Amino acid sequence: MLSTFVQFYETTLAMEFNDPAVQRRVLSSLVGMVVRVLREPRPDLAILTLQRLLNTDVQEDPSLPDYSEAARALSYLAVTESQKLATYFPNQLFDLYDELESTVQHMHATRNYDEAHRLGFNAFLFIIILKTKHLDESTRLTKLRAMMQESTNVWTNQEFTESAKGFESFLTILGLGPLPEYLYSHNFHKIQDWGDNFLDAEGSAIQANVNDRMEVGISFLLMWIGLMVIAYSSSRY
Repeated sequence: MLSTFVQFYETTLAMEFNDPAVQRRVLSSLVGMVVRVLREPRPDLAILTLQRLLNTDVQEDPSLPDYSEAARALSYLAVTESQKLATYFPNQLFDLYDELESTVQHMHATRNYDEAHRLGFNAFLFIIILKTKHLDESTRLTKLRAMMQESTNVWTNQEFTESAKGFESFLTILGLGPLPEYLYSHNFHKIQDWGDNFLDAEGSAIQANVNDRMEVGISFLLMWIGLMVIAYSSSRY
């Protein structure tokens, strides 16, 4: 049975899909398989899955709104699923930490990421350092303090602060920017019971984007709380 699962995993991982929505479902399923089925017998497969996530970079097409939303949702999936792998495989990923840190820095420099992506991938690195058993506490605290300073710089960034001041910019941060136009263009104001109607592809993409942004935000919030607790505890000794 294990051999069958591994064969299915390897075959599926090698497949290429042009549709970002299909990619999103496939990659999510592969992460679930690695975490739930292959975690103990084949932890090495987590590294292959992570490499696929980090190498996924589908460009948006302004002329195709639905495609662009699906591509954006796929990019957020790479953030949240990377964090999930870091949570379950911190020791295996720590052995590659320098390489992963370099990869994340390269992604920040070469891809047009927003703050949610940047914070999310920084949280991915943070989780590895926080949970690995391959570090002594002194070294761990030193690294986490440096991460805390970087996070503080992001929160005090003037551009980020300004983007959270206005209602429209706040909606954009949450992924809700296209929602008013979508609701109006689809006559939601004329529908008495929204529960009786299903979302089309565009609506589903908006929903997925909002969910992913919320997951990234929650992950970063947990990271920030963890850093603050560690900083407070270490300052007492």
